Amino acid sequence: ATTYYVSLLSGDDGRSLSEAGHISTPWRSIGRVNAAMGGFVAGDSVLFKRGEAFTGTLVVTVSGSPGSPVVFGAYGEGGLPELTGFTTLSGWQAKGGGIWEAAVPGGLSYMNTVTVNGAAMACGRYPNATAAGQGYLYYDSYNGNTSISDNKLASLTNFAGGQLVMRKTRWVIDRNEILSQSGTTINYSSQSGYGGAKGYGYFIQNHPATLDTEGEWYYQGGRLGIFTNNSPGDNYQVRAGVTETLVRLSNQGNISFEGLRLSGATVSAFEISYSQHIRISGCEVVFSGKNAINATGTDGLTVENTTIAHTGNNAISVNGGNNTILRGNQVRGTAVYAGMGDGGDGTYEGVTISGNNNLVANNTIDSTGYIGLNFSGDNVTVKNNVVSNFGLAKDDGGGIYTWNNGTGAATNSGRVVTGNIVLNGIGAPGGTDNPAKAYAHGIYIDDNAGQVEISSNTVANCASYGVYIHNAHDIVIKQNTLYNNATQLYMEHDNVAADRPVYNCTVTSNVLFAKLATQLAAEYKTKDNDIGNFGSFDGNYYYRPQDNDLTIGVLQQVNGVYSYQTMGVGTWKALYGKDANAIKPSHSVPAYTITKVTGVNQFSNGTFDSNIGGLYAYAAAGNCVTSWDSGALDGGALKVSFSSTTGSSSYGSVIMGVGAVTAGKCYRLKFSMLGGNSYKAATTYLRQGTGSYSDLSERKASTISGTRIEKEFLFTATANEGNAAIVFDVPEQPSPVYFDNIRLEQVEATATNADNYISFLYNPTT
Repeated sequence: ATTYYVSLLSGDDGRSLSEAGHISTPWRSIGRVNAAMGGFVAGDSVLFKRGEAFTGTLVVTVSGSPGSPVVFGAYGEGGLPELTGFTTLSGWQAKGGGIWEAAVPGGLSYMNTVTVNGAAMACGRYPNATAAGQGYLYYDSYNGNTSISDNKLASLTNFAGGQLVMRKTRWVIDRNEILSQSGTTINYSSQSGYGGAKGYGYFIQNHPATLDTEGEWYYQGGRLGIFTNNSPGDNYQVRAGVTETLVRLSNQGNISFEGLRLSGATVSAFEISYSQHIRISGCEVVFSGKNAINATGTDGLTVENTTIAHTGNNAISVNGGNNTILRGNQVRGTAVYAGMGDGGDGTYEGVTISGNNNLVANNTIDSTGYIGLNFSGDNVTVKNNVVSNFGLAKDDGGGIYTWNNGTGAATNSGRVVTGNIVLNGIGAPGGTDNPAKAYAHGIYIDDNAGQVEISSNTVANCASYGVYIHNAHDIVIKQNTLYNNATQLYMEHDNVAADRPVYNCTVTSNVLFAKLATQLAAEYKTKDNDIGNFGSFDGNYYYRPQDNDLTIGVLQQVNGVYSYQTMGVGTWKALYGKDANAIKPSHSVPAYTITKVTGVNQFSNGTFDSNIGGLYAYAAAGNCVTSWDSGALDGGALKVSFSSTTGSSSYGSVIMGVGAVTAGKCYRLKFSMLGGNSYKAATTYLRQGTGSYSDLSERKASTISGTRIEKEFLFTATANEGNAAIVFDVPEQPSPVYFDNIRLEQVEATATNADNYISFLYNPTT
């Protein structure tokens, strides 16, 4: 085995193979290494001088042997040697309006890697990402997958030659080349098979007319244009990635890359196909235009202790790779700019890996445009990774995600997701048909996926669900801590995969901690009447300290009618026979603090001492009866009963006039309630007393119990109303429900900062 040396500063490509085997007589370039490749043997090392940069593509056409790989690494002192596709642009010409242009060598048809003074820059876009509509326009109509029309285009520049970036679904952003523009219609060549969609949006990029922000750029006709208030030059260095691939190997084996820095690939830094036992260790891979490491059909690929940053599309993409180890890597800043990643599915992802017998462990994956870590295959372990800040460019994905195509029988086995920390699923609703609703889930097991153990993970601060089981089955969910997600655990069977129900799941000993009163501990939903088939539940900890009453939501279809009910832990146990040993803590955190009472009781007969004047009842079935009762609560009380029962979701409304309310003011409602153990809940809210009967506040609910309860709610009026009412919606039930001590008064209140009561701690180190 021989060690060969390469130095840009002291090297000479005229030297022989034997001369380059001495540190004092190195080669100079990657091209000379490629030319000598046929002379290397197992155990040889090719070392690049630290602190120096080398251009070109390293094409590996040699193999090592087991235990004796061919090594490409570093020698000397200083920073990692750099294999780079960057070139510094010069010869800038002013084009006016702050735009400068320079020729880019190489005749590239594609550009996705541009830095200014070492910082990655995004392609220019219109509207800007910070503009109204979250940076998206919405088209009026579309024609399949070939054109869109928008009346707003009539007043804009002709964008022919640029790119039309279309949000086609929540999880697809296509980057389409604009073929032509005629008036209000743009004709394009689609990047994927997805077509336009009603209510979805677009923006324009890679066109001179889109540039108005420092560092934005476009690339057309072999020239790069950049917007700057400076003059490009020594103090404003613009670099463009002009080398498609920095390292390429196909059908090789036992190759190791150690201590190298790869930067500025136009497409991929590493392109590895059908190779065995390839190892990338202690490297840095930065500013890759598409995928930093792109591997297909590999066996025994290892990527460890490597930093991958500022990638345009996927940081690590392993397609059909078996016996892969991804361990101890730092992956950050992946596909954070909408429009800079690839179109279609499987894009904008930190790590995506398919194949069998794979390990993904102890990686840190931070700031990702879509999914942090996407896996599939058999005997896959995803362990002790920290995944944070994902769903930045598109959404309806997860921090950790798997899917099984939605069709066919799932036959996977041996899949374990354990000990991971998943934080801050942000979501990117701009350009969708519901731009106010972000979807980002912590651990997401999607259509038809099965045989996954989800254990001992911590998932927090996600815009939607902590753990999401969607049309999936045979899942073990145990000992996870799910905190401050919109819903902590969400299990659902819907029509996306109508014939793939949720079944045979085991859900035990999970902490489902809803930090805020607006969140739920769990939701269990099905398009059928099959909650009972979801699986076994036991020992789960349902906790919402600001309001620990109705913490579970259940939706199912019975006799063709959908019914959604929020319920407490006791109701969940009683109605569905689940979670016999579920825990409902009694500790509470106040949702607000009353600083001053500024008004009188606006329902003066709230004690019902002698009558129930001042109210009336209504039910669509005409069966709600109100009467005065002398002994159920304190003296007199309001009794609400039903002369008949007509349906499980039917209810009666008791309306109590309370006079005027003022928009933005707070009103505290206090009342006593007693009923039977019906496992139902009464809903309370402010409403107009006449006119359109519109709601004047959010709706709040409390479980009806055979034990007397004292409730207090705080409402904020949404509009001025001179004739408002408090409404109690009471569901039909055989036993009467009693109300007493009703008091509504205007107050000044301060919302509680839950962080003053709750500490969320986690340990992201090994």
